Amino acid sequence: MTEVKASLMRVWEPEPPQGMEALEWILVTSVTVTSVQDAWQRVTWYKWRWFVEDFHKVLKTGCLLEDRCLQTVDAMCNLLAILTPTAMRLLWLRQTAQVAPDTPATEVISKEVIQVVLHLDKRPKATLTARDLWRTIARFGGYLDRKSDPPPGWQTLWKGWIRVQTILEGVHLARQFSA
Repeated sequence: MTEVKASLMRVWEPEPPQGMEALEWILVTSVTVTSVQDAWQRVTWYKWRWFVEDFHKVLKTGCLLEDRCLQTVDAMCNLLAILTPTAMRLLWLRQTAQVAPDTPATEVISKEVIQVVLHLDKRPKATLTARDLWRTIARFGGYLDRKSDPPPGWQTLWKGWIRVQTILEGVHLARQFSA
């Protein structure tokens, strides 16, 4: 049996918001913790866990990373280099739409993409928020956007994003041919 040195930390919320149950985490880390400052750094790392999990989820379910038939680690690294910016953009869009839904869409995605989205959605003069943009792109991918529906998932967001990007590529080609 292999010996593993680990630090155990208990983190709790001494005064939760009224009507809410206090958060409590028991964290185990193999990274040495020798001070309170070290402990808080590990807690900060753990807070990012869900964001990292979502990043992996968009790579798996949106980008279909695991479905690619790659033969080498180098090929996988090259594909990750191509897919990561898109995965991060969609993650940022969703995160902004959930945390700060009234953020202008122009602060999250390029104006060119927004123009395509507005044209496809037949709203050429509208001003979109991050939340509007997120849900509209997901609708292009099959999200129904009914009041009772949960928020859009990665697959519908990804499919909608691919549609928008395909049309944007057509716009770029049309500009080149008309020049």
